[in-house]
Amino acid sequence: MSLAFDIIKSLPLAELRRLIAIKENQRPIENLLEKRDRLLEEARLIQNQIDDLIDLGAGRSRKKRKGPSVKALCIEALDGVKGGMSAAEVKNAILARYPYRNTRTFYNQVFIALTRSQTFKKLRNGKFLYVGSSRDD
Repeated sequence: MSLAFDIIKSLPLAELRRLIAIKENQRPIENLLEKRDRLLEEARLIQNQIDDLIDLGAGRSRKKRKGPSVKALCIEALDGVKGGMSAAEVKNAILARYPYRNTRTFYNQVFIALTRSQTFKKLRNGKFLYVGSSRDD
C-alpha cells in the first residue's frame, strides 16, 4: 500500500483531481460505452438489412434468363419438322419439354421470335419452317 501512496503523493494536485473525476464518473461512462456498442451493433444490422434489400432490388431489375432463349427453343421445336408448325404448336411443343416456361406472355414471345428472326420462314398457311442459321443467331 505504501507504493501506491508514494505514487499518489508524487502526482500533482490537478492530476489527482482528474483521476478522482474519472473514478466518480466511471459507472456512467461504462454505461454510455455499453450503450454506444449496442447502438453500433444495431446500426450494423440495419445496414446489412438495407444492403440485402438493395441486392434484392437489383436482382429484380436485372433478372438473368435461365436456360436457352425462346429463339433457341423454337429452333429445337422446329428442327426436322416437315411442313412447319403454327406458333401455337411450337409453343405447345416447347411447353411439353419445358413446362416451367409457361407464362401468360409465352405465346407472344414465341410468335415474336418466329416472325422477327430470319432463321424461320413463314408459310402461306400461317405455319413456320426452320430454314437454318442466319446472321442474327
